[in-house]
Amino acid sequence: MSGVQRAATILLCFYPKDFRREYGAAIVQLVCDQRRALGDASAYHRLSFWMSVVLDTLRAAFVEHRSAIQLRRVSTATVYAFIGTLLVLAAVANVLVDVVAVKLSMGIPAVLLTVAAGTSGAGLIVRSRRATRPK
Repeated sequence: MSGVQRAATILLCFYPKDFRREYGAAIVQLVCDQRRALGDASAYHRLSFWMSVVLDTLRAAFVEHRSAIQLRRVSTATVYAFIGTLLVLAAVANVLVDVVAVKLSMGIPAVLLTVAAGTSGAGLIVRSRRATRPK
């Protein structure tokens, strides 16, 4: 499995299970094809490509989870995991934007918000896993 396939497969984890089962292979293939089309692009263009893939994944996963929640009743643990994942991804996206556009540095408040979002998200994910553990 290539690095691109591995990265695309990891990103699939943010989608609902049923969605992954139905569309996962097609999404991985699409990401691989799009990356291959870039060829030997500059580091900036490759990073820009991956940022767009991550941000599109965030948007689409949110929409799919919202649809899944509307279609069926979900447990509190699932909602915690979903919100936690969104917070962690928002923190990662913020770091990626800061890496690409160093001149946009927003200082201490942005760092604190990023750390708070990542920590809160991780806490919610851990809490959701504890709630689903058999007692």
